[in-house]
Amino acid sequence: MRKAYALLVSSLQQTEQFADAHATCRQGLKLYPDDKELLFRNAMLLHQSGRLEKAAGVYRRILAETTDRHFASVDAGIAGIKARHNLAIVYEDLGRLEDAEVEWRAVVSESPGNRTAWRRIGELLLQSGRSSELRTLIDDLARRGGGLAAEGLILTAKFYERSGDSAMCRQILEEAARRSPDDRIVLDELCRILFEGDDASPAVDGPETLGKPDLENAAARHNLGLAYERCSHYEQAIDSYQAALKIDAARSNTRERLKRLYPVAAATSQHETEQEREIAVAL
Repeated sequence: MRKAYALLVSSLQQTEQFADAHATCRQGLKLYPDDKELLFRNAMLLHQSGRLEKAAGVYRRILAETTDRHFASVDAGIAGIKARHNLAIVYEDLGRLEDAEVEWRAVVSESPGNRTAWRRIGELLLQSGRSSELRTLIDDLARRGGGLAAEGLILTAKFYERSGDSAMCRQILEEAARRSPDDRIVLDELCRILFEGDDASPAVDGPETLGKPDLENAAARHNLGLAYERCSHYEQAIDSYQAALKIDAARSNTRERLKRLYPVAAATSQHETEQEREIAVAL
């Protein structure tokens, strides 16, 4: 039963039926108040609804209390690294950056290859102006090699971006992309810098190189659409926005971009395709 409640809460949450998810989670916790999976789902719902202090309290409880695993399929990370990861994000949202750093460092202590945690530690050091500690961290990541070395280059680029040296930032990311041509995180960051620059054309001149790793990434597809739009490549922009919606139909900002773009594209073309007319009607 406790597993059934957890699965139901997860399903309601994923289908954005948040009121029912909250109600079901409360009902399950009345029956199983110490169940880690239900507590984890409750903390996620609290975070999502902006009740940050309560969410942090539930995550701390999950990490502090020891209970038996009641079902073989329960993810052990819920009571460990995943709870710490989410707690760190809650602390960041609360502005408790020192507490967030403690949790991120606990994550890399348990999982030394966790790129997200290393990146967040570096970004917190950068945000707080601790340049010497950031340099030490970057050197450490370089020694670790692989994806972590790439994270070190991303952090170095972010340092130059924050310093206002966009040319050096781009140069470092391009070097990182040459070293790790299949690294999706590096390519995403390079695409962001190219798109945010004065000329978005480099972000779309080589979509096979920059876009291919992101075929299943709705946000990357959306950003590629924005870059095409800025370069007046309206048909390609429409294709990219449509691809983003196929991956994530709930992206309202992508849908709005499409809605505004169809009249612009039609004005620059002598005809609309049947597919464009059908989609325009659906919107």
